[in-house]
Amino acid sequence: MYKNKRDFGDYSKFIKNYLSVCTINCEKNIAVMSIRERMVGCNGYALGQKFILTGEIRTKISEIDGVKYVYIVLSTKEGVDLSLASLMGVSSLKGYVLDNDVEIQFLSENNSIATRKERSYLIKDFDFAQVWQPPTRNYLDLATMIAEGDLSLINAKVTYLGVVVKPFKAKKRGVSRGEEFDIGFQRVIENHLWSLECI
Repeated sequence: MYKNKRDFGDYSKFIKNYLSVCTINCEKNIAVMSIRERMVGCNGYALGQKFILTGEIRTKISEIDGVKYVYIVLSTKEGVDLSLASLMGVSSLKGYVLDNDVEIQFLSENNSIATRKERSYLIKDFDFAQVWQPPTRNYLDLATMIAEGDLSLINAKVTYLGVVVKPFKAKKRGVSRGEEFDIGFQRVIENHLWSLECI
């Protein structure tokens, strides 16, 4: 699957093009990359849904509410583009809540504290050993490995395992998914999990 190790410090032509597109289309592209990747989302995928990768890796631009987001996708034979960042999943489930609802706080229209609940949703008989662990956790290095052919994902089968949530207290004010929140509010990080099998 992964051909050889090499130094990816000097990014490939693919990554240089990706960063160029980011610079042209996004004001704070790199500083908020993790947020932008979360915008890609996996909404609408069924637990256990399978895709076959073509091996093609591309830069994609989406526009949400007039704001452009640039991210890296892997093409599938089913015609669906999967976010590379989403496929990378997590390296462990430490701090994630798998079996209970997690409360999220946000400001309502009258500036009082409102709450809603989120929870993890996973395939039946989920085992963390199923989750793909890429050869590197560096996003751009991984993209380079795929683009340069050092990591072949041609005909790799990916399966959507579900989403896990990790509670945290907000350290600064912000807006997420249209919800405004303040310092100390209970929030969650969501991560989608995938298995990946190379043929």
